[in-house]
Amino acid sequence: MGKAIALEALRRRLSDVVREVAYGHETYTITTYGRPTAVLIGMERYECLTGEPGDVSGAGGRVPSPHLADPNQAKDFQLQVTNEHHGA
Repeated sequence: MGKAIALEALRRRLSDVVREVAYGHETYTITTYGRPTAVLIGMERYECLTGEPGDVSGAGGRVPSPHLADPNQAKDFQLQVTNEHHGA
C-alpha cells in the first residue's frame, strides 16, 4: 500500500522520496500531525487514475529535468545520440 512519511521528514528527504516515487514506483502517504493529508504518486499511476496524459513540459519531445521535484521549475534538455565509439 506504500509508505507513510511525516511532512517534516519529507522536507529533509524530498529528493530521495521523489526518486523512489518516480523511478521505484513507490507511493507515499504524507502525514501532518499524524494524520494522512496527501499522497505522492508517480506520473504513470497518476495517468492511470485520471486518464489524462501527464506531460507537464508542454514542449512535445523535450523532457523536464528529473532532478527537480517541481516540473514547472525544471530546465528542459534534449538528448543527442551519436554513433561515436570511444576506446579501442
